[in-house]
Amino acid sequence: MSAYYNLETQYPTFLEVSEGLYNAEQRRIKRLQMAAQQSGDSARGEQTPLSPQQLGKLIEFLERADLSSVMRRQSICAVAGTDLPRPVFKELFISIGELAQQVLPDVNLAANRWLFQHLTETLDLRVLKLLTQADDRDLHSSFSVNLNVGTLLSREFNEFDTSLRTGGRGTIVIELQLIDIYSDVANYMFARDFVRERGYRICVDGVTHQSLPLVDRQAMGADLVKLAWLPELSDGVSDEVRANIAKQVERVGASRVILARCDAPAAIRLGQSMGVSMYQGRYLDTVLQNQARRRNERTPSRQFQAIEDAAEEEAAADENTKK
Repeated sequence: MSAYYNLETQYPTFLEVSEGLYNAEQRRIKRLQMAAQQSGDSARGEQTPLSPQQLGKLIEFLERADLSSVMRRQSICAVAGTDLPRPVFKELFISIGELAQQVLPDVNLAANRWLFQHLTETLDLRVLKLLTQADDRDLHSSFSVNLNVGTLLSREFNEFDTSLRTGGRGTIVIELQLIDIYSDVANYMFARDFVRERGYRICVDGVTHQSLPLVDRQAMGADLVKLAWLPELSDGVSDEVRANIAKQVERVGASRVILARCDAPAAIRLGQSMGVSMYQGRYLDTVLQNQARRRNERTPSRQFQAIEDAAEEEAAADENTKK
């Protein structure tokens, strides 16, 4: 989608649009910095954007580094009504904040969108290598991984594909950024056909409520769309805007939408009001952790139960001996 302006007659309009885009980018950078600070990824306050020189050195480092220590997993859950979340599959990703803290603690790796895009191309190859060599069964099926379109045609992806067990591909979701898809639609369509023929599912990631109207899921040949939740969607948005978002969600297919970055219960309420059933985010992580903790507190482990049973049998034997 593009717009043309005649600067002789439309300069004020062009300037207004340019300033709006600049301000939106500054707000995006500020949100990234705040999220990093809240999650503990940044302990030094304000960070400087990544420079081309730093990117070059970082890529050299990543080609040799073991990234298993910054590989994270986050569940995508189905939530029906007031029921507890049920994990459907998990996303595997590199924690950019933790990576930055280890190698460039004073730098915001995601501040410059295009340099960060270039960085992710190197990260893709390292992640695929980790998955290819993984002994963990959880890394062989029922997960999603965020890749660049170009990565799908790489030697590393072919090696990863070859390493999978029979039937595993059908449980794997490949997430592709909307901006990456539209930067070269022809390349995307070629890569899409290649991976779908092999059984993978495709999710369009990096979608906001502003860019959702640009997503035609069926025409793009995608199975899922990941929509980012923002606090202002619940707090400061008008009924008209909310109704328009709900209309776009219905057009895409509510059952095919994953509402991501759900950091508060308000995100679940908003999603359910639009018919969304799949969610991802820190709030869900907390709920799942609390569920696991309650189960552990309520049910003794098998090992502990076996010790108790053995003690009871021994006590009963002693009692019979005394008799």
